[in-house]
Amino acid sequence: MKKSCLAFTIVLLLLAITINTADITRAESQNDGISVFVDDARITFDQPPVNVNGRVLVPIRYVAEHIGCSVEWDEKTQTVYINTPGVPINKTATGTGNINVYVNNERIVFEDQQPVNIGGRTLIPIRFVAERLGYNVSWKNDTQTVGITSVIKTDLSLGQMKIHFIDVGQGEAIFIDCGEFEMLIDAGDAMNGRAVVDYIREFVDGPI
Repeated sequence: MKKSCLAFTIVLLLLAITINTADITRAESQNDGISVFVDDARITFDQPPVNVNGRVLVPIRYVAEHIGCSVEWDEKTQTVYINTPGVPINKTATGTGNINVYVNNERIVFEDQQPVNIGGRTLIPIRFVAERLGYNVSWKNDTQTVGITSVIKTDLSLGQMKIHFIDVGQGEAIFIDCGEFEMLIDAGDAMNGRAVVDYIREFVDGPI
């Protein structure tokens, strides 16, 4: 009798362990999705990002607010307005049947994958928005990770920023080279244009 009770107890314990392990595995699989990092800080979402047709769509409010932007949703026109600090929202959108997205009052056109609404959250192809706000976007397929990094922050950390003061007579021309980010501040008068172009040509490897 004692042996039967002991055997029955062992079976119950094994069954409990099996059920508990299954619950843990199921919970881990639910959390095993796309991760999003902004300048090395991981963003948490109540509605997980999704991959649709090779485009990663994320709840835009979380990312935009993390990088200091304001976000406003217009239910009537199904429009998201994302503005950097100091830029007032100019509501010009009309209903188009799709979700509209404006960044600093300029509409973004999504050619291959439109934004979607899932669980009451607006999910947007993140690359289009982040790059418009001056961020680089990378994708690691093996870890299902999106990296959103400030262009200047990343390049400064690598020590690659150089500032050139170009002689253009009595005018001023300052050229900033920071990895793939270049900025030209003034360029002197028209007669010095060719000299400025010739000077910066070897440094330019991205949009100015």
